[in-house]
Amino acid sequence: MSSLNHDHLAHLKIPLKDILSATNNFAEENLIEEADFGNAYKGQLLWAGELIKIDARRFNKDEWDDEIQQQFWMEISMLSSLKHKNLVFLVGFCDENDEKIIIIKLETRASLQNYLSDSRLLTWVRRLEICVGLANGLSYIYYDDPRDFSVIHRNIDSLTVLLNDNWEPKLSEFRLSMKIGASQRHLSFDTGKVSNRLGCIDPTYVETKSAHHKSDMYSFGIVMFELLCGRKAVIDDDQDNKYLASVAVAHYMEKKLNEIIDLDLLNQMDSQSFNIFAEIAFDCLNEERSERPNIDEIVTRLKKALELQLEHDNANSMSSRMYNLAHLKIHLDCILSATNNFDNKNVVLRSGYEKRYKGQLSWSGELIEITARRFNRDRDEMFWTEVLMLSSLKHQNLVSLLGICDENGEKIIITRREIKGSLSNYLSDASLLTWVQRLKISVGLAHA
Repeated sequence: MSSLNHDHLAHLKIPLKDILSATNNFAEENLIEEADFGNAYKGQLLWAGELIKIDARRFNKDEWDDEIQQQFWMEISMLSSLKHKNLVFLVGFCDENDEKIIIIKLETRASLQNYLSDSRLLTWVRRLEICVGLANGLSYIYYDDPRDFSVIHRNIDSLTVLLNDNWEPKLSEFRLSMKIGASQRHLSFDTGKVSNRLGCIDPTYVETKSAHHKSDMYSFGIVMFELLCGRKAVIDDDQDNKYLASVAVAHYMEKKLNEIIDLDLLNQMDSQSFNIFAEIAFDCLNEERSERPNIDEIVTRLKKALELQLEHDNANSMSSRMYNLAHLKIHLDCILSATNNFDNKNVVLRSGYEKRYKGQLSWSGELIEITARRFNRDRDEMFWTEVLMLSSLKHQNLVSLLGICDENGEKIIITRREIKGSLSNYLSDASLLTWVQRLKISVGLAHA
């Protein structure tokens, strides 16, 4: 391909001298990856008036041929026309002095594969979020409506998924991708040559040499199982369990997936979230390519798995916090005695979500004036939010929490009673609420 074919990409050209300066002449200490195409180097480049961290992907001169050249330009073409938060960002390229270099923004956590076995850094929630993000990126390259073309990636695995500081996934490596018409998304396409990444790619693709979006779904399922099981798709020195696909499918069908999942990771999982996730991964590995789910269905199901997990985590967090509030528990019969069975004569305030009662409660050997805030039974979340705030905040200008009651469906907060009631009762009375008193009240409120 001559450079004349790529004039529309001229705005992305970066001079070689700038890349050499950014990487300190491709210094060994800046090497971040040795890949099949060549080497990748980190660096800092002045770009659009800003100093940014870059990943400079330098193609191997010795292996440069028509096929590699096609891959080089395919990567640039794809990344220059695809913009999504879950794809790597193309900064530019260099085609100068026999150097072929692609520059992308550096994703500081590097490859997802580095963290598969680390259940502390890569928690179950993070794994779910990564899958949702990756699925969103794939949905974009397949189906974005304003575009007249679709893309088959053909190179999805845990090595080509990069992670930024916030653990957000960025799909990279579009060198092997295929650009097809948007109306041809349901078709298969002959590719002639197939990657040798056995264990990561669709067996139907290997057998027929025809690529399809559902071929990508197989590879996506492999990444899901890598995240679920905390191991790489292929382990060369373990012949009995070399390929994760066969191991995971066998265990799934025997309902024994838990046997190949890290215990720390397993303990983090909500059972429903786990079941949905495992089912999606299994469905993606269906031998019948047409039976594999499409990416938008996967996005919907993964979001549900994430939602269930977050609900589970929130419930566990609430339970833990409730355990820590056990010392605040006041029995219902004590409150009934203090308020004379919630006698209407003791009501001091009514609102849409609670009634407040005055009363006298024996507290630490002393009879004290209290306010019992009795929440409506449909205000459970409001009750617990208030309890958690009052139990964690102590200040002379905040009401003092004495205790709580969560018994027989009752949700009651007990605070010391402020005898004069609400400030609003005195706003119009200048004799009782002098200007000095109003200033002091404002100062106290501001301190709180």
